[in-house]
Amino acid sequence: MRVAQVIRSVDHVAGTERFVLETTREMTTRGIETRVYTCSADSRILANLPEVQIVIGGPPSKMPFEMYSSLLVSRHLIDVASSWADVIILHTGAGVAEYGWRKYRLLCIPFLHVDDKYE
Repeated sequence: MRVAQVIRSVDHVAGTERFVLETTREMTTRGIETRVYTCSADSRILANLPEVQIVIGGPPSKMPFEMYSSLLVSRHLIDVASSWADVIILHTGAGVAEYGWRKYRLLCIPFLHVDDKYE
């Protein structure tokens, strides 16, 4: 099984980013092929995590409004990951989970993180 974890960016190792990197490392240890798909990542993080495969899909071609950018980024990363993954875990842009199924018949699981700044 191949699992793609989709997250908007990996610019620091804290919160959601840390969770994604740790679960990727754990799944890989257990024999599940796992990649992280993102639009941007800090090169220092990439250098310190050689066992985690991070694919930088680049930004989508259009970014109309900040309100929709998270959805647009996740949709773009689903397009990038769809040729490789059997399952996609969405850590950002959970509202586009159905898109992966409709377009690619690919299971997209939204993973909701509790963030203190929104409570």
